[in-house]
Amino acid sequence: MFNIFYLQKDVQFDLLNNLQQMNIPFEKLTQCESFSAFKFNIVKNSQVEQLVDAPVIVPIDYQSTMMSWEKRNKELVDIYELGKQVENCVEEVCNLIPNHKKVFLLYSRTEPYFHDNHLFLVKLADMYPQCSFVVSGNGEQVCHYDLNFGEFKKRKNLFKIPKSWYIDQVHYAKHIEKEQGDIEGREWHYQDWVETPPVGTPEHATAKNKFLLTMRNPRPHRILMSTLIENKLDNITYSRNWSMNALHLMSMYNNSNTKNEYPYHIDLLVTSLKNLLEQNLQDTLYKNVLHTIYHPPHKLDMEDISDRGLPGKWMYDLCDIAIIAGGEGEGYGYIDEKQIIPMAYKKPFILFGCNGMYEELAKLGFKTFDSVFDLSYSTKSTMYKRVKGCAELIETLDAMPLNMFYNLVENCQEEVEFNFNHFTSGKFRLKSNDIFFRELEDACS
Repeated sequence: MFNIFYLQKDVQFDLLNNLQQMNIPFEKLTQCESFSAFKFNIVKNSQVEQLVDAPVIVPIDYQSTMMSWEKRNKELVDIYELGKQVENCVEEVCNLIPNHKKVFLLYSRTEPYFHDNHLFLVKLADMYPQCSFVVSGNGEQVCHYDLNFGEFKKRKNLFKIPKSWYIDQVHYAKHIEKEQGDIEGREWHYQDWVETPPVGTPEHATAKNKFLLTMRNPRPHRILMSTLIENKLDNITYSRNWSMNALHLMSMYNNSNTKNEYPYHIDLLVTSLKNLLEQNLQDTLYKNVLHTIYHPPHKLDMEDISDRGLPGKWMYDLCDIAIIAGGEGEGYGYIDEKQIIPMAYKKPFILFGCNGMYEELAKLGFKTFDSVFDLSYSTKSTMYKRVKGCAELIETLDAMPLNMFYNLVENCQEEVEFNFNHFTSGKFRLKSNDIFFRELEDACS
């Protein structure tokens, strides 16, 4: 049994309603009351008299917003407004609820855990040793603050517990809200009602093809994949909505719809190129990367970068296998709507990006087609090896005789149907919640 406690109706303080995305209460996002072996007592508006004799979860969805600024050498430089509000929340809850075991859950449903608030969390843990503090994201990014994280790990009341929050959010938006008649939910993540190409869609986008690969924003692993496959596009319906081409950049800057995106686009490109330099690519390959990135973008279903990139069902109906570029190229276990889209559209998929995507999907009970495809590339130690291995797998599949290729696609169909039903029914939540709340229970003990 757990109490879930809110100082206000569905949130701890007002600032949490004004982050990247609208607030979704913890119990709605996780659907824990319907999909969990645990029992929950939800208390809102600081009504402490309604608490039962059980640990108290205080959920704070900070959406990867910076709470503090720290330096690598164990120096906490500043605490930002969100961090100050978190401090106030912890103090208020501890004053209101002096006797219950309390666990403050600082989670981000939108991003991986970024390892950027270690010393702030250490400060909280030291100030309130009787409380537990749990941070959680969709997997995690690479830790560049080893000394600071070392301090985090020394505290017995600090815990890092990952959960695939983004998958929870996609299911909530596409199925729970939709069933409750909330129209807004249908606009999130993908357009499953768009079954025919929009007027003006280029002819090359509407042809039946073996593979589909669409990429909106530049990331190192996506730029590298473009470099490896861009001259081999006969059987791939493909797009990338980025380029360092001068005409492309100027058209973005001069377009009122995209001008505000321009600095972010440039930052992503420059940061990606720097990251690729650190991969120690061979000179010839890095030259090819530059050659690729200075070519104009490959447009498919998005006119410009202002388009949110919500793929219609028609695109997936025209392909046999979806190639999915993960949200991150480094770190571990970041899965989001990109892996869910081919499931919703009933397509087998091949993933490339960070480590652990297949493993995290398998933890939730999804099928990953490992009995059909050789996925050994996905466990390689470097991003370059993972992307190169995926590109080689695509080439191997493409070189198959057609009858063998389509037999292989047919062999995926049982798992395709399973994934569709496993997601749409919400059954994946049983495993997701079971793993998470058992670890949370351990953190409370």
